[in-house]
Amino acid sequence: MREYTQDDYGWFYLDSIDGLTQYEKIKVATVLENGAKMFEIDKYISDISSILDKDKISMLTAKRKSDELKNSFNKMIKKNVDFITINSSEYPDSLKHSPVPPFILYYVGDIGLLNTKSVSIVGSRLHTNY
Repeated sequence: MREYTQDDYGWFYLDSIDGLTQYEKIKVATVLENGAKMFEIDKYISDISSILDKDKISMLTAKRKSDELKNSFNKMIKKNVDFITINSSEYPDSLKHSPVPPFILYYVGDIGLLNTKSVSIVGSRLHTNY
């Protein structure tokens, strides 16, 4: 497993906020430019206020004070799960240019396989009986 930086922890923190859409997470990441700034988010509220409403900004500031974030990160590491952000050079171009790309991709194994030819199967959670 690789060594994680404050940048990594910050992006993990941003991704862990359930009330934000992928688009909002990418916009916040663009404004911050560095994941470590998530831990000083109060300094950037005026920049982020054009992207998020007050309730969503409150979500950003509240979660960093809980042990939930650290516990989630540690569970991920124990299960050998790794991740890359949309800013990573390893992030697949095919996803980067999709209408709503995932901010973070979590994976186990060889991330390079995502840049080879692949097939995806998409199913519906609410299927019909026909």
